[in-house]
Amino acid sequence: MSRRFRPEERLALWQSWNSGSTLLQIAQELDINKDDARAMIHQLRQGIVERRPPVVLEGEVECDEVYVVAGHKGHPEAVKKKADSAADDA
Repeated sequence: MSRRFRPEERLALWQSWNSGSTLLQIAQELDINKDDARAMIHQLRQGIVERRPPVVLEGEVECDEVYVVAGHKGHPEAVKKKADSAADDA
């Protein structure tokens, strides 16, 4: 989409999006169609992600409730068999 959005549209989008409005609510508030609202929100999210500084973990990091072997649903031996057979195939 090549449409350029006016600064006042961008500001109104940011205020609506930041307050938790849905895509359809934003489109109605700005009096634009939902495809334009979707494009604006996509640009906003993309810009936020691109400008976010990288996360650097330092020191001791704690993780709660981590599943090291996932997917066994009460049958860890089945997962162990799969892991063992995959190791044998490699």
